Amino acid sequence: MLRFITTIIIISLLFSMIPASNSLQENIIISYGPFFNQSCIIDYDPLIDLNITIKINSIRIFENKEANIRLEIQINDRIFISPQWNTTDHNIEVNWSIQEDIPDDEKIVEIYIRLYDSNELCDINGEVDKKQAHILFDVRTGHWFGDDYLGDLSGYGRLNGYDDKKFETSEKDSEIFFEIYLNDYDKDGIPYEIEVETYRTDPRTDDSGKDFDNDSIPIEWEWKWGYNPLLYDDFSNIDYDADGLNDLEEFWMFEWDSDPFRKDIFLEIDQMEPGPDGEGSWILTNGCKELLKNPFHKRNIVLHIDGGSMGEGEMIPFDSIIDNVELLELYNEYFLENNSNNWRRGVFRYGLIIYHHEKAAGKAFVGEGFPINSNVRGINSFQISKTAANQTMKVKNHSSDFIYATYIMHEMGHTMGIDIFNPPGCDNKNTVHPLFFGWWKYANYKSVMNYRYVHDILDYSDGTHGKYDYDDWGNLDLSWFEIPLNDLLYSIIQDVYQKFIKIH
Repeated sequence: MLRFITTIIIISLLFSMIPASNSLQENIIISYGPFFNQSCIIDYDPLIDLNITIKINSIRIFENKEANIRLEIQINDRIFISPQWNTTDHNIEVNWSIQEDIPDDEKIVEIYIRLYDSNELCDINGEVDKKQAHILFDVRTGHWFGDDYLGDLSGYGRLNGYDDKKFETSEKDSEIFFEIYLNDYDKDGIPYEIEVETYRTDPRTDDSGKDFDNDSIPIEWEWKWGYNPLLYDDFSNIDYDADGLNDLEEFWMFEWDSDPFRKDIFLEIDQMEPGPDGEGSWILTNGCKELLKNPFHKRNIVLHIDGGSMGEGEMIPFDSIIDNVELLELYNEYFLENNSNNWRRGVFRYGLIIYHHEKAAGKAFVGEGFPINSNVRGINSFQISKTAANQTMKVKNHSSDFIYATYIMHEMGHTMGIDIFNPPGCDNKNTVHPLFFGWWKYANYKSVMNYRYVHDILDYSDGTHGKYDYDDWGNLDLSWFEIPLNDLLYSIIQDVYQKFIKIH
C-alpha cells in the first residue's frame, strides 16, 4: 500500500513540474503506463475539428456524347449521391463537392468513387475488370494513394478508364478530374502534422506563397507534389514527365491543371474574324475542342486549349489571303506580342485559323522564321485555312467540328516530331488515291498523319495494324516544339532568313 501511495505522489509531482503551455503538442495524450490502461491517442490536428472535402471538377465520357451521368461517393461508411447531369457533349464541368466530418484520431480515410451513365457503371479504373476507384487518404500527410496517387501517369487527381489499355473495348470508359483536401486552421492547405513534424512551420500561420528555399516556387506547390520546400531545387531543369514543360513552367500553369508528373500540352488558338460578307464564318467551338481532347486524354496526355480562357486566344482582323511572311508577322504580334522573350514560347504551341493561305490548306512552321519545316526541332506553330476546311466538308460526311479537329491534330503532330516521310507514310502524297502505290503500301498506317485517312480518323496510330504501320503515340516527342539550345546552325539560318524577310 505504501508503494502504491508513493507511486501516486511521484506521478503527481511529475505533473506539477510540467508547466501550463500553449505548446502545439498540448492536445496529444500520452499513456503513462498501467495506471491509465489506454493506448496512445493522437489528434491529427488539435487546432480544428477535421473534415474532408471531395470536389469533382469535370467528367468526360469518351465513347458517346449523350449521357445521363451521376456519381456515388463513399467516405468511410457514408454514401453521397450527386445530382444527375444530362450532357450532349463528351465533357461536362460539374463543380460538385461534398464534405464529411472525419475522426480526428484515424490516420486513413477510405473513399470509393463510382460513376454511372443511366445506371450502368462506367470504367474509371486503370485495372482490368475493375471499374470503381478505391482511394485511401492519409490525414497526416494530406496525400492519397490506391487507385490514384502522386506520380500516377494519368495524373494526380485524375481517373482514366483507359489506363487498362483496352482501347478497342467498350466499357463506358470515362475520365474524372477531382480534388481532395482537409480543412486546416491557417488555411494554407498543408496538414498540421506535416507543418509541425516535417517542416517545423507554425500551423497557426498561413505560409502559402512563402518560398523558404528560394527556388522560385512556394511551399504549398512543393508540398502538393512531394518536393521538400526547405531544400533548393533547380526546377527550370526538371522535367520528369518529358512533356517539354520544366517544373517552373508546370508551376506557372498550375491554375490550369498542369501536373509535373503527367504529360500536358498547352495550345493557344487565334482565329480570324469572318469577312464583311460572312466569309469564313466558322469559329472554334467547344464541341471541336472536346473532340480533339479525347484521343490525347485516352493516352494520358492532357490537352489544354486556350481560346481565351488562359489570357490569350484572340480574334485577328479579316484578311482575304495570307502568305508565309504574314504568318510570321501574325505570330510575332499575336502570340509573342512583339516580345521575343515571351514566356509563352516555351509553354504553348500556337495555332492560327485564317481565312485563306496562298498555298497550303495547313502548314506547320517555326515561329521564329526557320525556312524549312520538315523534321527540325522548334516547330511550334501552324495555320489552318478555312477555305480548305470548307472544301473538305463538301466531300466528307463529317461535321465541321470533326473536320477542323482533324486539321488541328494533324498539324499538332508536326510539333511533336511526326513529319513528312518520318515515318514514310506521313505527309506522303502517294497515299491520297487508290491509283497510287502508296495508298496500298501504307494502308495499315491508320493515322491522322496519313493523307489517306487525314479527315476520316481523329487519332494517331499505335503501330499495331501490321506491316508499314508506325507507332505515332509511342514516338511522340512533346519537347519537339522547344527552340533547340546551343544550335549554332539554327541561329545562323534564322538570322539569314530574318534579313531576307526584311529585304523582300
